Amino acid sequence: MSSSGNSLERMKHLLSTAEHSDVLPAHQLILKNASVVFEAMFCFDANKEQGEKVSANCPVVEVTDIEAAAFKVMLSFIYMEDLSELEGDNAMAVLYAAKKYNISGLIRPCLDVPISKLRNVFLAYSQALRFELEDFASKCLHYICKNAETLFKSKEFLHIDLEMLSNLLTNDRLLLSDELELWKAAIRWANEKCRQGIACYSNNIRRSVLGPALFKIRFPNIHEKDFAKCVVPYGVLTLEELLGVYQFNSHPFLYICGAPDLYSLKFPSHGRISDWNKAKGNRDLWESLSGIADSVKPYLSKDWHGKLKHK
Repeated sequence: MSSSGNSLERMKHLLSTAEHSDVLPAHQLILKNASVVFEAMFCFDANKEQGEKVSANCPVVEVTDIEAAAFKVMLSFIYMEDLSELEGDNAMAVLYAAKKYNISGLIRPCLDVPISKLRNVFLAYSQALRFELEDFASKCLHYICKNAETLFKSKEFLHIDLEMLSNLLTNDRLLLSDELELWKAAIRWANEKCRQGIACYSNNIRRSVLGPALFKIRFPNIHEKDFAKCVVPYGVLTLEELLGVYQFNSHPFLYICGAPDLYSLKFPSHGRISDWNKAKGNRDLWESLSGIADSVKPYLSKDWHGKLKHK
């Protein structure tokens, strides 16, 4: 066997047995050479032979924010450039470790794991935003939008934070069968947050938990019967907000024509991409209506607005 092969086998043996290692299941000298972050962490005594001893003042290094399996994958890469244990279940935890300890060569392999194989694409999206990985974030968001119908019913969805929920509800490209599904998902999310906080499932608490995300849901796009059956009974919306939705559904054309001040509508009413995919030609119809609306706007004078309000 070649000398390089013998060296690789020795590295595998050291990693698997933790022989001659310090508190962490790896050797300080190897970690120090792999990362400036590890170099700064360890109190390495250059006068000790081959780095096998450390200063008596060196504290025990505890790693509490990285899963053991993910840390082991990182060590395998540092010791042997071995990525055989990198997979969808641990890719994001390994990415976090690689970014934390500045193991730059490990970052790309983590990002190359297929999005569909990741254990939690919401976590992946969050990590991508945190580390400013724009291309990876875009891929995650595209996958979430494309598979929103399924993903929004997952247990992973229930653990996203309010900021991500609000951002996702703002997205025009969510592919869902109906806006009602977003409302149901938001209620499940709010119920889970109430459960985590050991709070009762009251209307006011649900509303408080949803916060600004509530006003990203496009209630006017929910069918009136579904709205009455599945939204109103929860009591999350105020009377003014309910009336605004009902007024819009009664006279949506006036809103399109540029008379939004006639309503107390608090929610967005423009469609998502899924709305256009339900029936071919809807986009053309909408554009036609928009054209008609533009021609009607000049006739909607302030006096006419006042008459409509008075009625």
